[in-house]
Amino acid sequence: MQKKHLFSLLTIFCIYIQSHAQLCEGSLGDPIVEIDFGSGSNRGSTLGSAITAFTYRASGELDEGEYSIVNSSSGLKGNAWHATTDHTGNSNGYMMVINSAVIASEGVFYTKTISGFARILLMNFLHG
Repeated sequence: MQKKHLFSLLTIFCIYIQSHAQLCEGSLGDPIVEIDFGSGSNRGSTLGSAITAFTYRASGELDEGEYSIVNSSSGLKGNAWHATTDHTGNSNGYMMVINSAVIASEGVFYTKTISGFARILLMNFLHG
């Protein structure tokens, strides 16, 4: 009897949560930073150790701790990964794809110094 009540209560709670979910609509505004990996029909070039702690793979499938600059994720891990392409509208646009199951021990995914960013945040904080 208690299991029926618990199940009913859980079902009602889930329906309540789902009915009050909010949908994201609109825009968050223009991007503050745009990172462009370029475009092409083959794989792009390495980013270097100052940008990522991962090892670059110029061809073949990605092993753990490796990345590549590609225009499609198809074939990077056999058929195990969802095949996707660049989302910007450039059919040959590159993206950085990383094979990493353990984030904490792998290192930095991607790092880039952006000048003027703190000033923008401060201005938005003061005027927003």
